[in-house]
Amino acid sequence: MKRKRFLALLLAAALATQSGMALAAEVDVGNDEDVTEEIVLNDTEDAEEVSEPAEEPQEEEIAEEDSVQAITVQDDVDVSESEVTIVSRGTCGDNLTWELDSEGTLTIRGEGAMTNWKSTGNVPWYSKKDSITSVVIENGVTNIGERAFDSCSRLANITISNGVESIGDVAFYYCSSLTSITIPNSVTSIGKMAFDSCSRLANITISDGVTNIGEAAFEVCTSLTSVTIPRSVTSLADDAFWGCSALTEIAVAEENTQYSSQDGVLYNKNKTRLIRYPGGKSGAFEIPDSVTSMGAYAFERCVSLTAVTIPRSLTSIDERLFSNCSSLENITIPDSVTSIGESAFSYCSSLKNITIPEGVTSIGTSTFEQCISLTSVTIPDSVTSIGDSTFRGCSRLTDVTIPDSVTSIGMSAFHSCTSLTSIEIPSSVTSIGNYAFIHAPA
Repeated sequence: MKRKRFLALLLAAALATQSGMALAAEVDVGNDEDVTEEIVLNDTEDAEEVSEPAEEPQEEEIAEEDSVQAITVQDDVDVSESEVTIVSRGTCGDNLTWELDSEGTLTIRGEGAMTNWKSTGNVPWYSKKDSITSVVIENGVTNIGERAFDSCSRLANITISNGVESIGDVAFYYCSSLTSITIPNSVTSIGKMAFDSCSRLANITISDGVTNIGEAAFEVCTSLTSVTIPRSVTSLADDAFWGCSALTEIAVAEENTQYSSQDGVLYNKNKTRLIRYPGGKSGAFEIPDSVTSMGAYAFERCVSLTAVTIPRSLTSIDERLFSNCSSLENITIPDSVTSIGESAFSYCSSLKNITIPEGVTSIGTSTFEQCISLTSVTIPDSVTSIGDSTFRGCSRLTDVTIPDSVTSIGMSAFHSCTSLTSIEIPSSVTSIGNYAFIHAPA
């Protein structure tokens, strides 16, 4: 019986492989009847012993097939992802060509100047602008054309070769994904609004070689925290860094012959002119006595400025000088000041009190418009006219005295002064503009 069982096991194992039949043919089983009987009539325990060897090779074959399939699929993906193709190409100057690849890189190559486009819609890659993520300006290109990359909102990386001499007006306007830029020392001029509204631009390196930085060149770059003006700059527009609400420092190389910096504030070399107060610089500020004039809109939109002292060396407060300084609560104006320009303090929403000194003869249009925290104002006897919309929207203004020297009150001068319950208009006033007191209970 043992002999028969052994022969049965041997036969079952042989049947589970491709060579099983050959093996069975070579084995001398002796009594065919006995072998057949054992296979058919054996007990349950013996059947389990016979079945186990037959299943294992099948599992191994399945696992092996799956492994081959997985490797084949992965290889196909890798080949597809590594393939870079040119999706569009053309010319952008007499001797310049451009091409955009499937990864979003726009490359400009050749010799000479790029075209200056008068309309953004005429830029040859304009229809593809939302696909551009990187720009490479190769050696041989001498300028970056006007409006070249205007509104390329996905552009994140720029490589400018050391050979480009100028960056045109509006060249990178509203490239809102751009985070850093290095301007090589071959560049001498940065045009108007070149990087205007690049809201994520946090790092700028201006190499020594740039001589001119145009109007609004870095206007409303709201992520920019500091910038250094190199020694080579001789012309810098007053509003080059206007609206940079995170900017806390404008540094200047000591060797620069035209400009200087003190506590992060930008001046001319001898500090007689304050050019730009950084938009993100906080706290109170005292303007140095050496200052006799101010840059255009020098403090406009300085949203963290809380108080200002103006020296006697200044005789005027220019238009929009402190407009939209939303945290400004106090300002001291000396009696040396004789004029206050249009919108000088408009939208200073935290300003509560203001004393206009003797000597001021006129208050300009919209000077205190929308100063919604202003509760009282003193107008001196020297003032002869109150301009249009001067106190418009000053909804908390409760007390104002108009002196006998005033002869005219402009249109909408006290429009929407909803807390002004009474006001005395002197007999000297001969002209009151339309809507001067509309929506004012007085």
